[in-house]
Parts: sequence; structure tokens; C-alpha cells
Amino acid sequence: MYEEMIKERKDLGLSRSVLSRVIGYSAEWIKEFEKAGERRVSKDFVNAYSNAIKRYKYFLKGEEK
Repeated sequence: MYEEMIKERKDLGLSRSVLSRVIGYSAEWIKEFEKAGERRVSKDFVNAYSNAIKRYKYFLKGEEK
């Protein structure tokens, strides 16, 4: 599951820096999460990460949610 989210973020060209500002977690935190799950993450973090990707696709790429 996490691997798919990470790949989608990268494929969309959504930087960790921008994502961090949107979801309220540091870019370093996101980096450590993406490095094979080095950090244990909350359900809130996963939801924020996933929702930010969905919103990015909707607003910037014109794709449906």
C-alpha cells in the first residue's frame, strides 16, 4: 500500500517539500517514512498523505477524485 502511494507521488512530480507543507509534516519526516517505512506512522499521516495526492491530481491534473 505505502509503496503505491510513494510511487504515485513521484510519478506526479509532487516534491516532498510541497507535500510537507500541504499535510503539515516535515519533508524529513516524509523522507524517513518513504525509506522502507523507517518511521511508524499514524493513520492520520497516511490519510493526509493519500488525500494530498488525490487533491493534487484533482486540482493540478484535472483528474477525478
